[in-house]
Amino acid sequence: MIETRLLQYFLAVAEEQSITRAAEYLHITQPTLSKQMMELVHRYTLYLN
Repeated sequence: MIETRLLQYFLAVAEEQSITRAAEYLHITQPTLSKQMMELVHRYTLYLN
């Protein structure tokens, strides 16, 4: 099952249409968010455009 945190991060990126702006919105660093998005892709075999 998908972790709530990862889902929140994914939704923030989708809403902001930018990892940098999503990181600012979430109050985390951009590298941290990028790493979490890669984890999401690898864990759930997602393809993000």
